[in-house]
Amino acid sequence: MFTVSQATLVNKVTAGAEIDRVLTDCITLVCFNRLGSVLDTLNTFLCPPQARPVYLTLPTNMVFERIPSSRLSVPLIRSRPPNDPDVENFVLKEVAALVEQAGDDVIILVDACAIRHDARKEVYELATKTGFPIYSTPMGKTVVDEGYERYGGVSISFDFIPFSSLKGITDLHRINHSSRDKGEG
Repeated sequence: MFTVSQATLVNKVTAGAEIDRVLTDCITLVCFNRLGSVLDTLNTFLCPPQARPVYLTLPTNMVFERIPSSRLSVPLIRSRPPNDPDVENFVLKEVAALVEQAGDDVIILVDACAIRHDARKEVYELATKTGFPIYSTPMGKTVVDEGYERYGGVSISFDFIPFSSLKGITDLHRINHSSRDKGEG
């Protein structure tokens, strides 16, 4: 692992802002994995923000310094920076092509990353706007309302979704943060 943000706290006046900056970077920056294929691009682009390591250095001469508490009343920014419009258009075209190629054989499988990265609203919007059947993994169970008409239940992986739901699927594409929800990755 590598750090995505660092700060050395040397000034008690700016220490609070530096701490906030580093913590915000920790919870909002996404590190892109450039493996080259379209699906790898989709995986990394559509992946929600993820916590990445950060590093704060507190020199010994700052240990007993008191810093202003005013920064405590300022909430951390938790939203992602805006997408690059060119990359977003590329990804949307690729996703649309994959969905069109799949025809009626598209399902959504939600894992715990939707909870970890506060994407419940987006998952609901995707499901309701597309009408695709939706399943959840055991750790992602609370993401989907079990009363939702297109909810198919809990599945530990694509291998355990009822066969009738996968009838005719010849190619499987997963766009998710991690396949480690049940240890299959």
